Amino acid sequence: TPLGMGQTKPIPNPDGLAYEGIPSWLPDSKRIVLTGRRGSEPSRAFVCDVASGATRVFGPPGIFWSFFGATPVSPDGKLVVLQDPNGTPMRWGVDGGEPLPIPGLGAGERPLAWADDGAALYVGGDVVPIPIVRLDLATGRRTPWMTIAPNDSAGWRYATAAITPNGKYWVLNTARLLTDLYVVEGLR
Repeated sequence: TPLGMGQTKPIPNPDGLAYEGIPSWLPDSKRIVLTGRRGSEPSRAFVCDVASGATRVFGPPGIFWSFFGATPVSPDGKLVVLQDPNGTPMRWGVDGGEPLPIPGLGAGERPLAWADDGAALYVGGDVVPIPIVRLDLATGRRTPWMTIAPNDSAGWRYATAAITPNGKYWVLNTARLLTDLYVVEGLR
């Protein structure tokens, strides 16, 4: 869907994949990475050409992305963060190869964005307030970046954050469940 004027263009799906999650653009702006499945097969990771819909699988069966938001893609487009079959976030090469761990990633944290220098990931949890750290991929060193919280946390159910690769902008998506409480007097 164009951000300005123009027609929406569907992405062909000649392989009949059931797409899962939110796809991420590769830097060439011609391909996306996504997870999906064919029929009852386990989830897989795919690179998809948006013009033709042609897909190429990478990584083993069972990798997925369960977090709300697009999967982080490295600035050079060679690596993408997805979860292994056990749910552990790992760095996967879109051209294949063994996955790389994410040193220093804490329990309950998820990668939010790849830093534009390619050397780090911004990571955070889903508990408000969300402390975001810049996680160095070579050393696992954690540098506090900022803490994000909604102005009003009434009825908060969950929150997710998205960050631009240069770290200048962020957005917080929250879901709230608000109800009304009534007092009834004299009911028989």
